Amino acid sequence: MTEKKVNGFLLFGEWISKTWLKGRGCANLWIYLAVGIILCSGCGFWLLWLKTYLALSRPDLLMTFCSFAPAIAGASCMDFIFGENERKYLRGFSILFGVLVLLFTLIAFFSGNYLYALIATVVSLSLWWFANAENPRLSDIADPYSPVGGTVNSEVTGTNGEIKI
Repeated sequence: MTEKKVNGFLLFGEWISKTWLKGRGCANLWIYLAVGIILCSGCGFWLLWLKTYLALSRPDLLMTFCSFAPAIAGASCMDFIFGENERKYLRGFSILFGVLVLLFTLIAFFSGNYLYALIATVVSLSLWWFANAENPRLSDIADPYSPVGGTVNSEVTGTNGEIKI
């Protein structure tokens, strides 16, 4: 039996074309892109544009706080909205706290008040903590119930070696 050589570049190209086409009809992906990535994560760009458009003078540290907090809060809200299935009420609370972060950020930006920027940052980091504290991908402890190998969908075959179960 000859072993077929696999070209990693071809596999990567196939994956790119398949994945690119697969995502274009997914509403959740588009919403995540618009709200989470462009609006919230791009907050630094939007605030800088607003600062230039309104000819405002803001210190760099305040701009950093005002662009950091909405990005973290937006990502955390997306984690809650698209990830939480058991406690659906957390989706609404995450949106409420996301709006509070945005409100505190806008107040801080237009008033030049560092206290509001600090509150927005603490609330957004807290929201991130709550969104990710139970994330199994970030846990240091292995799940003892996860399968070690093979498929979990097939019938187990073989003998028990005369061990009484």
